[in-house]
Amino acid sequence: MPESVSGSKTPTLKKRVMDCAEVLDALRVFPRLYLSFFLLFIYDLHQWYTTVATNPDIYANLVFGCISVLTGFYMGSGRKWDG
Repeated sequence: MPESVSGSKTPTLKKRVMDCAEVLDALRVFPRLYLSFFLLFIYDLHQWYTTVATNPDIYANLVFGCISVLTGFYMGSGRKWDG
């Protein structure tokens, strides 16, 4: 093969896809979307339950505790960029 063809600086499709995947991973798009939809669902569930329940205080503590655990999992996940 000629040198100009094999030494090409044009990135391959795989390289471009992997670069795009790294950007999505760095921005953590999908975990943020999942967490946003989950929080909206929990908020709607909380609003519904507080109108129905006679003692919503226990339920509210449970819901906000679950949100704390989910947020902790989110913060602890993801790629470790140290090496």
